Amino acid sequence: GGFLLNDEMYTESPIIQNLLLSKNAEIDDKNIIYDTINNLSSIGYKINKDVYNFILENNDKYKLTLINSKHKLEDKKEKLGKHQLNELTAFKSKRFVDESILNIADCYKDVNEFFIPVRIDNRGRIYCNTSYLNYQATELAKCLLMFSKGEKIDGKNYITIDYLKIYGANCFGNKLNKESATNRINWVNENHDNILNFENGILIEKAESKLLFIAFCFEYRKFHFEYYGEKGYFYTHLPIQLDGTCNGLQHISMLGLDKDLNKLLNIKESTVDDKPEDFYSIIANLINGTLNFNLNKKKKKKIPDLNKIDAYERLLKLELFRDIIKKTIMTLPYNATKLQGIKYLREGFEFDKVIYINKLTNISTSEYNNDMKNNENIIKEYWVNHPKMNIKLKSTDFTYLYDILKDVLYNSSNSIQLITDYLGKIAEICAKANTFIPWVLPTGLRIYQSYNVVSEIRISPFNFNNFTYKLQTKKKIEMDIAKNIRAFMPNLIHSLDATSLSLLVNNYFNLYDNNVKNIYGIHDCFATTFNNMSFIIENLKLIYIYLYSNKKYLKELDDNIINHIKNYIDVNFDGVTVKKVTFLDFKKRKIVLDYPDINTIFNDLDYDI
Repeated sequence: GGFLLNDEMYTESPIIQNLLLSKNAEIDDKNIIYDTINNLSSIGYKINKDVYNFILENNDKYKLTLINSKHKLEDKKEKLGKHQLNELTAFKSKRFVDESILNIADCYKDVNEFFIPVRIDNRGRIYCNTSYLNYQATELAKCLLMFSKGEKIDGKNYITIDYLKIYGANCFGNKLNKESATNRINWVNENHDNILNFENGILIEKAESKLLFIAFCFEYRKFHFEYYGEKGYFYTHLPIQLDGTCNGLQHISMLGLDKDLNKLLNIKESTVDDKPEDFYSIIANLINGTLNFNLNKKKKKKIPDLNKIDAYERLLKLELFRDIIKKTIMTLPYNATKLQGIKYLREGFEFDKVIYINKLTNISTSEYNNDMKNNENIIKEYWVNHPKMNIKLKSTDFTYLYDILKDVLYNSSNSIQLITDYLGKIAEICAKANTFIPWVLPTGLRIYQSYNVVSEIRISPFNFNNFTYKLQTKKKIEMDIAKNIRAFMPNLIHSLDATSLSLLVNNYFNLYDNNVKNIYGIHDCFATTFNNMSFIIENLKLIYIYLYSNKKYLKELDDNIINHIKNYIDVNFDGVTVKKVTFLDFKKRKIVLDYPDINTIFNDLDYDI
């Protein structure tokens, strides 16, 4: 992989530098990082011209992209409110991305092979070096990409066609992805004719991931007519994606060897006839139960809280509950802020109206007038609606929902809270001692989390308008305590995601007997052609066993942190006879903190992954 350089010398670090860190990550001499980057960058791609042409011809019919769409607010002559402006800006941004992807695809559609170079960030996560049209971008970008080198499917590996069928059912969605592998394969077999003739629109209209499903239909049809036709074989180019179940929580569960949580997250033995656990639906049911319990409790009080009662009743009417809470659950293990979690809950809802309530008269109106300006007695209530559901919610309802969701999630497993507390205390010690938080990955990457305090400067570069830019500069001698504590857990989990991918790519290139190599990764999601999927799945299991069996990684992390504290913070500390860490903070104040006991995390001493 590479760029057209026109004889210009160009060098770039494989690690994307973070200017806000006082110390960036380093690569050990013994590593697999360079091989991972070079191998992924060497894989060729081409445009899926069948899908590209289908999109251009049928875009308006099936609403496949936003390229010809116009938002209802674009023609509004009145001044837009803040929420309306944000809604319109988001729409225009998505439309621009769709236009850019299709324009790039148009340029490359007749190129037989092109490459997508990659780099890593300070956690080892792999990122594509190209914008818009890459496999880490939107569904539109993914459906337009095929591997340039095909892999032959003949009588020897015919059985692997089941992986293509499972993928097709997953793309169709409509809860099929929560069915057993056998049921998904049967669904494809039962809908064989409509898949071959997918242009009739029967399945496309219902598919949840329309674009990926269309790409699957083209591939399935080619397989059918070529394999069962005169050729008797078929070359596949389509990337088949393998996704995890709430991957962040999976890593936490495996770190803590939490047997019960592992089962809920599908880290267990299973057969093709077993339905996968739907963790999001399990949490959704628990939330509904908590809402009902809280509602009844509030109603029985002598002075009932009418606001909360109304909010709980509205929340209980929600449908598609799993989809609403999914993104917030996914990001909670990464220490996403409450504000961000609420924002994810609101995705899919549209601004409805603002209600102005006078606290003195209790009169409400949706009409704004000048008398309300700077009036302390006027309360604003923001309302939203969901286009697929006949329900309206107040903006404050999402705050109640977030609080209940977080409580339910953390109460569902002790290991989540125990690991969160353990990592938080380690981060607190290092941050308050004004030093970095180090950890080493099996890939050979040494990470030094060290966010400095940032000061912001606003500049006005133009004379003709008042637009300003915000620039951030770091204070090199002072660590940002709150940010380092907040960021440690998500950065560690992200780095373990990255480790899994690097180890998988390394094994695939070195251990798999296959002349053609086709694989890519989207952090916690992997893709290859369907004939390779069995190797990927089995190898991923071995990687998890290697990382987490016998509490391996967490013990190594703990040992490294103890050594770091002894070398950089408190020479008397050893974690055994001396369990308190004593040091002077940035302002030369004496601080004494307890070092967390790693053994409190492991509840079931007999269980191993």
